[in-house]
Amino acid sequence: MKNLLKNKKLFIALMVALVIVILVPIAVFANTGDLNEVNQSPGLVGTLKFQGSTTVGPIVQQSVGPYNTFRGKTVITDDTNNIVQNGSGDGRAAAVDHWTDIGNSSGIPSGGWNTMTTLTAYAIARDGMVFILNSSVTGIHNMTLAQIGGIYTGTITYWDQITDPITSTAGPHTKIVPRARIIGSGTRAAFKDTVGNGITYANPDQDPTSGTYTGPTTENNVVYMSGQPRIDSNVDMQSAINSISATGQCGYVGLGFETGTNIIDVNIVVSGVAYAPTGPNIYSGVYPLARFLFMCIPNDYTPANETTDVMNYITWMKQLDGAGQQAVVDTGFLRLVPNQDVSNDGWVDVLDLISVGNKVGVSGPYGRADVDHNGTVNVLDLISVGNYCTIQLMSLPPGVS
Repeated sequence: MKNLLKNKKLFIALMVALVIVILVPIAVFANTGDLNEVNQSPGLVGTLKFQGSTTVGPIVQQSVGPYNTFRGKTVITDDTNNIVQNGSGDGRAAAVDHWTDIGNSSGIPSGGWNTMTTLTAYAIARDGMVFILNSSVTGIHNMTLAQIGGIYTGTITYWDQITDPITSTAGPHTKIVPRARIIGSGTRAAFKDTVGNGITYANPDQDPTSGTYTGPTTENNVVYMSGQPRIDSNVDMQSAINSISATGQCGYVGLGFETGTNIIDVNIVVSGVAYAPTGPNIYSGVYPLARFLFMCIPNDYTPANETTDVMNYITWMKQLDGAGQQAVVDTGFLRLVPNQDVSNDGWVDVLDLISVGNKVGVSGPYGRADVDHNGTVNVLDLISVGNYCTIQLMSLPPGVS
């Protein structure tokens, strides 16, 4: 009996030791803090991880509750390990390298999506970049792309060198302090491509701001001619320009980040007409800083090796009038909309235009189809909305689903 008890105690001791041997390495690995191998690796079965754009990131955060409700279980958790907001370039790279399930991107790679053979991009929302000024810059509410480009190429250095093309009012004699996003930001890339005025830069990752650089152009902490560091996110840009001490500063953000007590939104003037970053102007393309927002997955992803809800989530997010598109709207961006022929019957009628109007117009007492805000939905509203949403203008960029 004593031998049996002794052997039993020995067996228990051996089992405890074995458990410790197994668990200690796991505990050590789990706390290494290696983001590439742990925090940014794809989610486990039934979970989702995202990485990339600080523009798309808030949409994902807004979708957490609705998507978990749709699935009937927790698939996404809103924390910095599962929704990593570190820039579009990093998001696309993480998707290619399988460090994340979905790479968020607010910018298009050089050469376009159709040259990105390692990824498939899915458009999930519309956005309009907004050029914003600190309220110390008085008298300027409308600018051309050439004027903005002049600021970022260093040829315009004081605000009184700029005259509002609509009101003919000059800005104050205040030094212009342009702010720029970090390298890898999709918003930085899209803004640079739009206002670069065809100038070729020696370093493709260099912002279009000229002047003396004090650090390597390949690093995110470069300080450029304005004496200000690059900015990490839309939220940080909004906060910087909104500061009461940001005299003369200007920058660029996505929709939903352009508000603030000390922020002035700039309308973009094209051929003598000023266009505000409104829904109809962005959908139509007359607002020149309009763009799509994307979610990307690697091309070697197949349902056979699926360990997550990847395609389930993207399908849910893209569903017109669905909860995913409502998350887009609730975050301050613009939902995807169909072309004019909503009923797909081969021609555009009043019902089609009303349907489209309810998706793209600005809110009014009679619904979003009241584009001119006169309290009624009339023929002019419908014609206006129809002109904004032609099939040609709503087509996706090449290489995008």
